[in-house]
Amino acid sequence: GMPSAEQVQAQEEQRKAQEEQRQDMLVRLLTPDARERLSRIRLVKPEKAMGIENMLLTAAQRGALGEKITEDRLITLLQQVNEQTEKKTKVSIIRRRSALDDDDW
Repeated sequence: GMPSAEQVQAQEEQRKAQEEQRQDMLVRLLTPDARERLSRIRLVKPEKAMGIENMLLTAAQRGALGEKITEDRLITLLQQVNEQTEKKTKVSIIRRRSALDDDDW
């Protein structure tokens, strides 16, 4: 049957609690600059921010982070995530670039 109002409420509170827990963890994992940048990304591309956060939290749980994530390190991670997502989407969007806008030389 349908979940009761109490169940919905409980789920919502659980979700909020999990989100708060995530944010608490992230506060401990990131320098203020990195947090600031991540929150700006979250405004524009929430799913990308989510991906980065998940990556950081997973790494932290494995004990793979060591020191706090600086803004520079965050930017590097973002580039990695961008490359991964581009690899996934590139297949569907094959843009043919003319020789004129080829700025790689």
